[in-house]
Amino acid sequence: MKKINRQLVTTEVTDHIKNCIESGAWKLNEKIPSENVLSKELGVSRATLRMAIARFVTLKILRPEQGRGCYLISNAVERLGKGMVETHSYEDVRAVLEYRLLIEPQGLVWALQRSTSDIEEMTARLEQCLKRMRESIGQAEQFIRADMDFHLAIAFFSGNEVLSDSLAAVFDNTAGSHHRMNDLFGFDNGLKYHERILTAIREHDDRKAVRQLERHISVAIDELNKQGA
Repeated sequence: MKKINRQLVTTEVTDHIKNCIESGAWKLNEKIPSENVLSKELGVSRATLRMAIARFVTLKILRPEQGRGCYLISNAVERLGKGMVETHSYEDVRAVLEYRLLIEPQGLVWALQRSTSDIEEMTARLEQCLKRMRESIGQAEQFIRADMDFHLAIAFFSGNEVLSDSLAAVFDNTAGSHHRMNDLFGFDNGLKYHERILTAIREHDDRKAVRQLERHISVAIDELNKQGA
């Protein structure tokens, strides 16, 4: 099997899992290959694999069982791209941002308290996401996916599965909001704050990194308020 390029992160692994389900390679109600097997086949870390699997668990397509592995319990992979809130109101966009402001900064605090190797792996993941964002200027769909992966990586490395899963669920169910935010704020604003967050992490300035993440979300909320939304 051809290995996935390490520069491509969770999105590519997600697509691989989706293809395995759609093609029938993985059978309903049967155990899927183990993390060790999949990580070796795809040439990705187990951390990357778990981030992708978490999306399917959140959507009740996969079910992990303690000590037994992970089982395919639904083949409804259309949930990955359908049934999302196609938001067109500022109020809905604000609600998404306010929720993220509540949970994401704390997730980054926890992530920056992890081991040095975990922080290094998270930093590498964020660099990959930022690279994809830069390469996707003018391509909203690709830019938004890379943006989401940036934030999901932080949530994942927080070590808190509830936080990570809840953010993944929010992203899966509010696609319209993120497209609307991109329409409102463009590409440059997103890049600016993501670069600042990553720079602060590289410089081991934890407080600055958290402040920049808070600022990133707060500025968007403030802009909505200025427009009288």
